[in-house]
Amino acid sequence: MENKIMSIGTVCEMTGLTERQIRYYEERKLIFPSRTHGGTRKYSLEDVETIREIGRQLQEGASTFELKELFTRGRKRLAPQSLLRLVVLMRSRSKRKERPPRASLAQQIQLLHISPKISRGMNGP
Repeated sequence: MENKIMSIGTVCEMTGLTERQIRYYEERKLIFPSRTHGGTRKYSLEDVETIREIGRQLQEGASTFELKELFTRGRKRLAPQSLLRLVVLMRSRSKRKERPPRASLAQQIQLLHISPKISRGMNGP
């Protein structure tokens, strides 16, 4: 087990993620930082690698539910390369249909602005 000495700010700089994203991963029980007596989160280099891999998997379309399911299968934490292999394996075994790529926030906002115009055009003036 590595020493957990890095603050969340340092982890943000190393991963390019926000503090909120990292806290969210903790809320979803994907990572387990230690806490000081004052409640400050502390991370190790192993945690940073796991956080990077979680971020990559989420960008590729994995859900936090899928990732948590992998974590709870016998181990609390997985090495990043093991996590990647298990995500690939789970997806290849999955019988569900492929999800379409998620729309970006800008695309979602654009659809919200277009949708009322489309529906008004279809329902009359």
